[in-house]
Amino acid sequence: MPHISGIRDYLYDRLAPKITDKNRLGVWLDQLLTDVYGQVLCANLYIDLKNDFLDEAVAIAIIENMDFPKYNARGAFYSYIEEHQDGILFGHRSGPQSLDEHPYVRVLSLQEMIDRYLRVPMKLPFNYEAELEVMESFFNLPPEQRENLGIVTAIARGTLMNVWITNLDELNSVKPGVASDPSKGSRADKIRDKLGFHDFHEGKLVAIVYPKTFDMAFVYIPTTVDAHSGCLHYLSIKSSNGWGRTCCLNAQNDGCKERVHRPFKGLTSDFELTFLGEITQRANPDLDHLLDQALLRA
Repeated sequence: MPHISGIRDYLYDRLAPKITDKNRLGVWLDQLLTDVYGQVLCANLYIDLKNDFLDEAVAIAIIENMDFPKYNARGAFYSYIEEHQDGILFGHRSGPQSLDEHPYVRVLSLQEMIDRYLRVPMKLPFNYEAELEVMESFFNLPPEQRENLGIVTAIARGTLMNVWITNLDELNSVKPGVASDPSKGSRADKIRDKLGFHDFHEGKLVAIVYPKTFDMAFVYIPTTVDAHSGCLHYLSIKSSNGWGRTCCLNAQNDGCKERVHRPFKGLTSDFELTFLGEITQRANPDLDHLLDQALLRA
């Protein structure tokens, strides 16, 4: 397992010959080492460059053109990606991946589901009644009367155009919490933790289950540059078998398989909305675990 200082030196030695301002590169790397999330970014770049998952020219272009030192080291790196997504995202050298034997799944909060998918077609209000209406329409009515996702003809984009997914088998492997011991958390808490949703402290968790024969967009293994400034717990991985892997918020569970796909216009009735449960405990990210996992993967 490499030391973080060795990772920093590797990145400098590899990139400096092709960087115009070598002193600026060194200052940027040194600033990254001053906090955990910056060290994680260094480890991710190390994994992706050393294993030839990420085109070196892409990393160099970001570092050469990012607005540093105007922004802090990590912020400058990801701000550039957020503003120049074309030609950066979906860059894993293995290219598009083949379909998995298990359906893809996008996990998100019910509120995000409303904001990105359901607000417009269902004409939902901007208050708690929106959640009540979605719960009634998709989960509480008799099956033959329930709404389906074919009503979604447009999807609101997040910070980046990519969409993060896992697979159904990963979700099914997460067992319900123990009712007699609420301190161990709900199934939704465990899924939240395994997916690395560090800022999701309350609310309901849902999943969009994709058709097993999904062919509406190319799907890729993520790299460092598929994350954004808010992806604090993203980790690259060097042995992927066609998948990335999330980092759990704590050492109690392993992460989940993950991929990213390109955006597409809307959903069809072949997509299904599944209720995963209610968050019962605040997220409690273990930063020592995050850094340990980053260095172990390196």
